[in-house]
Amino acid sequence: MPMWTVQDILLTIFGVVLMATPLALWVAWTTTIFIGVLVAALMSMIGAVIVTRTKD
Repeated sequence: MPMWTVQDILLTIFGVVLMATPLALWVAWTTTIFIGVLVAALMSMIGAVIVTRTKD
C-alpha cells in the first residue's frame, strides 16, 4: 500500500477536475440551450395565442 503524499492527492484532485470540467461545461451548455429552446417555444405559443385572440 503506497503512502499518499500531499503531491499525490493534489495531482489526483487536479486530474479529476480536469476530466470533470468539460463534462460540467457540456451539461451546462446543453441545459442552457434546452431552456432557451423551451422559452422560445413558449413565447411563440403565447404570441400566437395573442394574435389569434386579437384577430377576433
